[in-house]
Amino acid sequence: MSCRCPPARYGADPAGGRPALGTLVLAQALADMEVTVPLWAVTRGAVATGDGDPVTAPAQGQVWGLGQSAELELPYWGGLVDLPADLDDRALSHWAATLAGLGEHRNENQVAVRANGPLARRLLPAPVRNTAGVAPWCPHGTVLITGGTEPLGARVARSLADAGAGHLILTTGPETIGTEEASALVDGLRAAGTDVTLVSCDLADRAAVAAVLDTVPAGAPLTAVVHTAGTREEATLGSLTPEHLERAVRERVTGAWHLHELTADRDLTAFVLFSSIAARFSAGLGLGSYAAATAHLDALAAQRAGLGLPVTAIGWGLWEDEVISGTDPGTAADRLRRLRDRGTPALPAPAAVAALAGALERGDRLAVVADVDWERLLGRLATGRPAPLLSEVPEVRRLVRATNVSEGPAASETGLSGLAGSTPADARPRVLDAVRGPSRRFWESTRLRCRPGADCSNRAWTPSPPSNCATACWPSAYRT
Repeated sequence: MSCRCPPARYGADPAGGRPALGTLVLAQALADMEVTVPLWAVTRGAVATGDGDPVTAPAQGQVWGLGQSAELELPYWGGLVDLPADLDDRALSHWAATLAGLGEHRNENQVAVRANGPLARRLLPAPVRNTAGVAPWCPHGTVLITGGTEPLGARVARSLADAGAGHLILTTGPETIGTEEASALVDGLRAAGTDVTLVSCDLADRAAVAAVLDTVPAGAPLTAVVHTAGTREEATLGSLTPEHLERAVRERVTGAWHLHELTADRDLTAFVLFSSIAARFSAGLGLGSYAAATAHLDALAAQRAGLGLPVTAIGWGLWEDEVISGTDPGTAADRLRRLRDRGTPALPAPAAVAALAGALERGDRLAVVADVDWERLLGRLATGRPAPLLSEVPEVRRLVRATNVSEGPAASETGLSGLAGSTPADARPRVLDAVRGPSRRFWESTRLRCRPGADCSNRAWTPSPPSNCATACWPSAYRT
């Protein structure tokens, strides 16, 4: 079964949650009916496979984010397919083969069907690169930080002040203005020699965002935007409501869209979007709305890159700052423990800040920075196997090899292989299994290299990465 998501129509609020809503409602209905046929979500223009194939419908990226959570939570999840603008007979054939689990791409569950055939998506480990000759990115003029008084925004503000930023504009909610915490933050930044403007702004209000941009002094023009604003609500797909989805996307994406449009004619050196690993792969239960919203940010970043505009979108693991903020020591320790149990320990803030600085220095477009315990994380997948998306992560490859060895020779017999000479009665159960349901074993995919012409430079690595730190080229890694 496939769910096709129509393109969003952009108006005053382009970030409405509707592109992912149909997929969510259908998934919930199938669960209520106890239907277990594979569910595939189909988009068009949601992903970029290279410089010549830009994102044209960034809102549909929400569906790809929701799909990452579905893979973790729904045993009957099939996968994601992005179709070309021109859907000819050849493309239809590739699409049908992908849905049926047939042929070369029988194990793929995140595929972009293009004129030159189906392209499979991969998360690639990024090597440590020599940056000795790379000039450090230095903040100058005015830098706008959304969510500037929240844990992530405040940490970024302090790091930029330490780096010599001349003027920071911090946006926040009206309830924060005048609080002791906000005043202490502003005083500390000013003590570091940085001018600070703290302003209340509803980022979903385009006029309010424009008014903030109008306050940028002529002597210190806007040179960078760092968008960290947005809350994170946790709800499994079974309990996720349209209101959850709408609120998450509106809070995180609408402001980003307004900033994207309103700064298009400004000479920016950086436009930073704080995304999440939840948008890139199955990273934890209950993150469906969060994943949808941040995947929309990733798609917006890919669209900006296609337009030649500066952009850096990082899929972060949770920072320790945001996990422990506003909690007592016991609650903080419990939250940190649950993240470790989930397989995604919180990132120490100094390492995260260093990773952000490195990404800006290299001009990275899309990257992942996270501390991942792959054995724990993969053990929680509802489908019982790692997605082919993860097959290039070294730790995943080692786990797959160990699993195949422990299962013995039978583990290599997959899909529709070995049917030659079988009687119809013997073949029928295996054909039905290939079409109706995912395998319950680990699958190891063919080694990947970026196809010719793809931009594989979008990689980031923390200078001092925590153990198991996963970073990646995303989303330009596809194979034919």
